[in-house]
Amino acid sequence: MPIINIDYSKTIIYKIQHKEKPELFYIGHTTNYDSRKSQHKRASSDKFQSSPFYKRVQECGGWRNFIMTPIKQVNCNSRIHALIEEQKAIDELGATLNYCCSHKATAKHKPHIYRKEYEKEEQEREVKMLKYKQINACNDFIDKHLVKVFHLKFPR
Repeated sequence: MPIINIDYSKTIIYKIQHKEKPELFYIGHTTNYDSRKSQHKRASSDKFQSSPFYKRVQECGGWRNFIMTPIKQVNCNSRIHALIEEQKAIDELGATLNYCCSHKATAKHKPHIYRKEYEKEEQEREVKMLKYKQINACNDFIDKHLVKVFHLKFPR
């Protein structure tokens, strides 16, 4: 499966809040607000959904009793950075419907640790991308060589 590059430079931190009980709210992030809103709406109407958040939405009367609004736009450079920003918003606003931490280290308020983890995860991601590119280049070379030498063709 191909790796999809997502542009996190326009990450949106959003809030899903109960219309009548403003103390009930969830914080999330996305790079495509409209699509994410549709996903939340669809998942909240799924009776077989196992997520505690969606179960709570169903218990409170469904999606029609909630409103999703953007809080801020953040310039992030990766998914991990976006998760860190989301966790900061969860901690600052005291979200009541986020049942797990977006990023484990920020929940502990140890910025020096999550910065190191972030850098380490970024390095690992870069290594994986490099290996992926090398493997594909090698496979392309082998395919071309086999076609030339043995006149073989491979379906793509």
